Amino acid sequence: DTIVQPDIVVVCSPFDEGTFLYKTPEIIFEILSQSTAGKDTNLKYELYENAGVKYYLIVHPREKTVEVFVLDANNKYKSEGTFASGNYHFAISGCSFDFDISVIW
Repeated sequence: DTIVQPDIVVVCSPFDEGTFLYKTPEIIFEILSQSTAGKDTNLKYELYENAGVKYYLIVHPREKTVEVFVLDANNKYKSEGTFASGNYHFAISGCSFDFDISVIW
């Protein structure tokens, strides 16, 4: 029932481009700005956790870091850490891949 507009989503199953995504994405990136930081780190964090988004990444452009959260067995986010570089492995239904965090910068 809630509509949000994440900065970046990763979907491994096909859907028609230009249409709404009617399923919960498994990976969401939010890029912080002064005007969105509070919403991204509080409201959207809770919305995505409650919706079952497996990976939530908060990109901090000023610090050039990415904070990675993963849903645990109790459907609560657990911080995997804050990264400025290196590879992070994503394992989701339909695909898995390594992502080089340094390419963001």
